[in-house]
Amino acid sequence: MNSGMDYQFMERVSHKTLLGIRFWDVALGAPVSDGLQVSLYPQSYTRKKIPAFRTRSGVYAFTSIPGMISFETQAESTIASPPVTHAFIVEVQDTQKRFSPAAFTVELPLPYNGLFLVDDDNSSPALTPRGFNLYSSSQRISAPQFTFLRGELIDRNTELPASHAVVRVENQEGLQWYGIADAEGKFAVMMPYPILHIAFGSSPPTSDGVRLTERSWSVTVTVLYEPLNLTQLPGSDLPEYSSILSQGQAFLYTESPDTDIGESSELPAELVYGRDVVITTAGFSELYVSASGSPA
Repeated sequence: MNSGMDYQFMERVSHKTLLGIRFWDVALGAPVSDGLQVSLYPQSYTRKKIPAFRTRSGVYAFTSIPGMISFETQAESTIASPPVTHAFIVEVQDTQKRFSPAAFTVELPLPYNGLFLVDDDNSSPALTPRGFNLYSSSQRISAPQFTFLRGELIDRNTELPASHAVVRVENQEGLQWYGIADAEGKFAVMMPYPILHIAFGSSPPTSDGVRLTERSWSVTVTVLYEPLNLTQLPGSDLPEYSSILSQGQAFLYTESPDTDIGESSELPAELVYGRDVVITTAGFSELYVSASGSPA
């Protein structure tokens, strides 16, 4: 020990996780805690990809983010000032093929503490999402009490798959469910069967004598498709997720893709208990669509 008046000052340093994401299964209304491959890379340097690790609570988080070390390791005595943010791209793939892949941009460090999106101080509590929404892929297998509306979308003008189009299904009560077409235009919208209103004391337990296996429900299908407005991300084969979900409503062709006969902005369909429903253009195995305002 030094006998002189020599003091050593140690500064306490805290380690922060700058980005944690909870992924949310929109169809089941539940968090996705396993089976995902999530990576992050700087928008300016796409070769440096960092895998996420999964926490015990099922959140996917990142450490040692390029250019963010000074924010991850921050002295407690440091007075924070508005930091310069840097753009990163997050890619999500599902190893179990339940969900459509996603890629999106996030600016780090976040302007708030906590999980991405969930703890945004500027969000209304009533509107705050429970996580980053993931939508069912065309290869997803149904769960009990759920059914699918499936199909394959073709761009009427190019004869190519209507990749990344969004399919929206709405029931008579106004409830909506969504699916995203893959690169081949294939999609699946997973949704629960409607709740049966059973008359008290009825036997058998139905109000109208119709067997459950013979029941059907009316829904309306619309497609959101604007390929020219999709934002391509550097280093990714996927468009920016927000540009996919913000596409405008397309035209659907129920009769023939060669004429305007049967052209409509929506398509009625019937869900039948116990089997998936496939929607198509008459005489084809696919459903033809065109972006609103696209040349005929």
